[in-house]
Amino acid sequence: MADRLLVKPIAGDSRRVQVAVIDKHGQLSGQTRLVSFEELAQLAKRQDLVVVMPGENVLLREAMLPQGRSVNANHVVPWILEDELVEDIERLHFVATKTENNTAVVAIANAETIRQQLKPLIAHKLFARFVMPEPLLLPLNNGGWSVMEQDGQVIFRNGEYEGGKVRIDLFEIVAAGLLDETDHDHLKSIRVWEAQGTDRISRFFKLRGYQVNRQDLPVNGLLDTAELGNAAYKLNLLNRLEVEGQSAGNSKKYLVAAIVILGLAFMVWLGDMAIQYQKLKHKQSQIAEASETAFRKAFPQVKRVVDPVVQAKQQLEKRQGLSDSDNKGFLSLMYFFGEELKNNRKLKLSSVQYRKEQLNIRLVADSIATVETLKNNLENKNLLQVEILSTTTQDKAIDTRLRIRRMP
Repeated sequence: MADRLLVKPIAGDSRRVQVAVIDKHGQLSGQTRLVSFEELAQLAKRQDLVVVMPGENVLLREAMLPQGRSVNANHVVPWILEDELVEDIERLHFVATKTENNTAVVAIANAETIRQQLKPLIAHKLFARFVMPEPLLLPLNNGGWSVMEQDGQVIFRNGEYEGGKVRIDLFEIVAAGLLDETDHDHLKSIRVWEAQGTDRISRFFKLRGYQVNRQDLPVNGLLDTAELGNAAYKLNLLNRLEVEGQSAGNSKKYLVAAIVILGLAFMVWLGDMAIQYQKLKHKQSQIAEASETAFRKAFPQVKRVVDPVVQAKQQLEKRQGLSDSDNKGFLSLMYFFGEELKNNRKLKLSSVQYRKEQLNIRLVADSIATVETLKNNLENKNLLQVEILSTTTQDKAIDTRLRIRRMP
């Protein structure tokens, strides 16, 4: 693998980007630089571009795949995770890769947001080959976490395919919930980068008994520490995504190779289909019709039927409680609550506790009506049960305690 250029757009700067060279082993080579798009165009003649997708725009998740059948993870994970996502899955782009134990890891981002991230590059006739989730560029701290605080936000990586990016005032809540689900004895160390003279993040972990390796935040932040391993490449957000102008800009060698491979694949496929088509057409049609009819009778509440076998397996697992850990976990509940909190400035979070598959939340609101609106939004949109445990008035504000859990 040849050297590649890691490119990180700068918020508010339409003329320059941060650039670092990644060698064939996935390690930094040389120093991070600020370059113009014209300079980047010269560098890109010799090296592929790897664009960083901001962590706040990417959700990394794990999904259980149906058992007893070979499935394409990219085809089924949108339907498996649909109930847990606020945004319409038709607007989202999913990139999944299978792991062990019949699971898949998934990177999820709004498709249009990815295109907008690439738009300035395409305008300068620069064409990325990879778009990587920001958290997966942090060094993989085997058996531990890697955490970086910069500009009021925290990027963290807590596994090969796990991580995220949140505001610093929410990080301690998110991290506490994730640590509660972690085997403390096997969490070896925490690697932390934070601004010189600050220790909020490292102190948070030390108070919980973890060994912390703290370092001052490097001048160029993430790009001064980045590593590109197999996990990042497996979750390349450009996979299967149509981007106007992107395909036309790929170099001729990739286009020729793609044509040759597709041509050979088509010839093999055509020969096989010619033999099998007449034998299977009628039988497949009968099976598909029978499967859909049986599914609709068994699960009339499901309006959209895409793959009856996969969807039936999913419905049965939900009813039998086989997917409880996936559907009721801390991150799932916190994700829905966080979306409502982000959109309502009249609410201020005081504390969060996660026990027995439920969130116990204390917050301050400007009125009881605001609390009722939050409760209704969570229940109506996200299939959650919300219980108002108490409300008290303090200094013209409402101090409220809520309990949130999944619908049974």
